[in-house]
Formats: sequence, structure tokens, C-alpha cells
Amino acid sequence: AGLATSALQEAHHTLIQQERYLGGIRALVSAVDAKDLYSTGHSERVSWLSRDLAMAMSLPAATVDKIELGGLLHDIGKIGIPDAILQKISPLDDAERAVMMGHPALGAAILADSGSQALLDVIPCVRHHHEWFDGRGYPDGLSADDLPIGAAIVGVADAFVSMTTELPYRARRTYDDALNELRLGASTQFHPAVIAAAEQLAVTGRLSQHALPRTRAPASTHFAPDGRATHTTSPPVAGLEFGRLGDLRALGLMIELAGITSLIPELPAFLQHVATLLGHRLGLENVMVMLRDKDERGLTVAAQSGKVGQAAVGESLPFGDNPWSEVYRTGRHRSLPNLAGAGFGLGGDVGSALIVPLVVHDETIGLLFVAAARSGAFTSGDTAVLMAVAGQVASAIHVAQVHDAIKSAALTDGLTGLTNHRAFYQALEVATRDQQPIGVLLFDVVGLKE
Repeated sequence: AGLATSALQEAHHTLIQQERYLGGIRALVSAVDAKDLYSTGHSERVSWLSRDLAMAMSLPAATVDKIELGGLLHDIGKIGIPDAILQKISPLDDAERAVMMGHPALGAAILADSGSQALLDVIPCVRHHHEWFDGRGYPDGLSADDLPIGAAIVGVADAFVSMTTELPYRARRTYDDALNELRLGASTQFHPAVIAAAEQLAVTGRLSQHALPRTRAPASTHFAPDGRATHTTSPPVAGLEFGRLGDLRALGLMIELAGITSLIPELPAFLQHVATLLGHRLGLENVMVMLRDKDERGLTVAAQSGKVGQAAVGESLPFGDNPWSEVYRTGRHRSLPNLAGAGFGLGGDVGSALIVPLVVHDETIGLLFVAAARSGAFTSGDTAVLMAVAGQVASAIHVAQVHDAIKSAALTDGLTGLTNHRAFYQALEVATRDQQPIGVLLFDVVGLKE
């Protein structure tokens, strides 16, 4: 029963981690959308409609999820488009249009450069969503069967949402006008199979729901094994303030964190990878992952990357009257711009620090402690980036901890708390493989139950 409970908890927390990951991406995409004053919420609307179209085409569930994510990320390349072009209130000239047409390829390059295996299937949706079925689109002039179906779906969703959005240089089209435009573009601009799916949504009234902006996601339909349909609504995600570099750093960091989830079964290795990744991606001098002790009397340095500060991995730091204890107790991050000579309690040449809580289910499980030798090293953008990924980091660590507990339970006798036969044979296998000297002691325990 204990193992079953732990396994169910792990599955539950894995789902939560996925939701945090998608929630963080939604927040970042919202920040990118906010660069264009007239397209706030555009990417989420495209994502919702892409999902509905893919489901209407009866595509596999995993494919539907990837297309939905592709719709959310389809305009991520606008990170690299100058604000003067994105925010221009009149039609673009030829030169400006050429720059704008570079955003699909730029977005695909951003995702590809992340090295994440998790997003490989999303890249075609991003790169090819402006291709035309007849081959007159960009950037690669793909046509017909060479056009990835995910990209064709996102392209139709993008066109419909754009047509039903008010712009400063043109009025938004009515639902009927936008639907007629899709019909006219079938087999030229748009994939005919996707337009057929749009017609299905129009018959059910679902398509009309996508013609107006929303503050919440529309209900998504999922089918249980018994065939009954259930409806869920995605919660709104609070936007964050980022600069252009912050958008890119946080997005890349989230993608790379998703890529190391295969290490979750090995908790120490996973935590060290998290610390190293944060330090490398954000260019930080020192990163410490500090987790709550079992007795809850302090925090233990679980992983560290860098040379600033002298707290060693495995060292337990008791709670006291210091900033990091305060962050743990309050659950609120702190930026400390000047710690030189302040007796911070961690040793080393620490000039400034940034401390962010790791929170799961409204419970703080630890801290991310970032330090630098110089004063004033951390900007508000650094804080925003670290806060954006802290939820995903916390959830991933929590899943890793549950996984570690399952491993421990599998090697422990439930009655005595001692290691069991499985642990014995594992240790024996390691010892014989490494040609270690082995001694075996056999003894009876009298009155064990008592």
C-alpha cells in the first residue's frame, strides 16, 4: 500500500510539474505578446483553436498536445523583432515586412538551439506556420503533403485569430467574414483537411467561440476511457515583466530543465544538474539548491555550482535570524544588493545575493540561493527570470524526492525499517563486480515480533 501510494503521488506531482512548465511558458509567451500592443493574448488564442482543430481531425492525443504547444510558441521568434516594427500602427513597408517574415525561422532556431528533445516535434509548427498549401508561403515554400499537418493547423488558427482581432490600421472581421475567408483559401493558402475541420467546428458552434478575445481559456474536451466527454478550463497565468533578454533566458532555461527530467530517479545527480544548469544559463557565479531538513530545523545544501561562498554540499544550516531563513518562513523572495562585511553566515566573499523560495502546494520545500562576489550584481530582470522558473524547479525537485522515497521504500523492510533482501543482493552485486573483499554475517533474532 505504501508503494502504491508513493507511485500515485509521483504520478500526481509529475502532472503538476507539467502544468507548472506549461504555465511558465504561457507567462513568457504573454510577455512576448505584450511587446506587440495590439496582439495581447494572441498566442494563447491560437493555441486553443489549434487544439480544437487537431481534435476535430481525430489526431492522436500526443499529437494534439504537441500542436497545442506549437500554437502557443508559434510567435516566439518575435523576441528578435524590433519593437518599432512590432508596435507600428500603420501597415509595414517592404523592408519591415521582410524583417517580420524572419520570425518563424528565428523562433525555430531558438527552440532548436535549446537542445531539448522535448520540443523537437514542436519546431516544425513554429517554422512552417506561414507556409501555404500551394507553396507560396515562407520561409521554405513547402506545399501539399510536404507541409507538416501541425504547421498547417497552426497556420489556419493564426489566420482566423488575426482576422478577428482589431488592429489600428484595419477593423476586425466578423465571424462570418473570417470563416468565408478560410473557405476561399482552401487548397491555396490553407490545407483543405484543416478547413474541413474548421467547418466541423462551425457546425457545432465551437469555432464562433474563438472569434472574440477571452480572459480565460475555453473549456478543453477530453474523453475518458468509457467514452464520456469531460471539460476542463485552463487557469489564467499571471504575466511577468521581462526584457527581451529575460524572455529568451527564461524560455531557454525552462526548455533545458524539461530536458533533464530523465535524471529525476537519481536525486543527487538531478539536483547537481539543476544547480549547474542555472549557473550556466544565467551566467551566475554561484548557485546553491537548499532543501528542508527532515527534522525541519534548518536547510541542507543539496547541490552547488560555483565558488562564491563556502557552504559545502551536505552541510546543514540551522534556521536563525538571517535573510535566507526569513525567505523560507515568509515564502517571499529577497534581493540583497550589498552583503560585504555583513556577516551573512555562509562564509566566502559574498557581495550580493538573490534568494528565491521553492514552493510546492503552498509549502516551501527549500530555496534557490544565488550569490556574487560583487555588490549589486543582480537586476530586476534576473529576479524575474529566477522567479519564472522557480515553480518548475520546485515541482521537479519534489517529484525527484518522491522518486527517491519510492526507491528507499523498495529497499526497506516495512516492519523493522532495516534494509531488505533486495538491498542485500544489490550491495552483493556491486561488491563482487568491483572485486571488493566481502564478509557475510548470519545471525538469528529471537523474539523479533516482540
